[in-house]
Amino acid sequence: LFAVSAAQAQFTVTDTTMFPANYTQTPIAIGTGGSSTDFFRTTGGNGGSHLEVRTINNANGGFGTTFISSQWYWDPSLGGLTNFDFSFDVIRKAGDFSSITLAFAIQQDDEIFISQQFAFNAPTWTTLSVNGQAYTSFNKLVPSSLLVDPTSMPDFSTSGEIIRAGYMVFGSGFDETTRMTGVDNFTVSSNVEAVPKPATLTVIGLGLATLARRRYKN
Repeated sequence: LFAVSAAQAQFTVTDTTMFPANYTQTPIAIGTGGSSTDFFRTTGGNGGSHLEVRTINNANGGFGTTFISSQWYWDPSLGGLTNFDFSFDVIRKAGDFSSITLAFAIQQDDEIFISQQFAFNAPTWTTLSVNGQAYTSFNKLVPSSLLVDPTSMPDFSTSGEIIRAGYMVFGSGFDETTRMTGVDNFTVSSNVEAVPKPATLTVIGLGLATLARRRYKN
């Protein structure tokens, strides 16, 4: 589940199942708001099962959800982070084909931070990815406005709190709009400043092992 180089460690996990129970969801509403519902689909993904997200925004409003993995985590006390690499496969499945807003996200100390945002509307499975996302690539999300606080960034140092990773799906518009978005193969790599001692790898792997067991059961 992860590969280690001599000077720097990289720990990678890919969720090919996309089971909703493995993610903590936080709603985001602006203006008149809307609603968001997710469905676990056993077929039709980019290789198997996938998550389908139905986003409805009211007129002059916006609504979305952040999905933060409850199975994968990084404890910076085991090694300071250099940056993250992210990718996932997405598709616009149905509904209005105006763009949906997607972003990669992390959570630290109950705050959500997002990096680069994508305006997406392709009707075919497409891989979106960003690499080298250092702490300066993330800003704290203000859920009531979809704005970010450019003065607030996560702490990737060894004194930082545990970090979890995920993504955001959000839709908005002047008219009431329904969008169906498929998400599959969410992948996150944490690039660490130094290789942890062997004894700490068991601790790091706890989240990965739990995720692997859940995939098997599903």
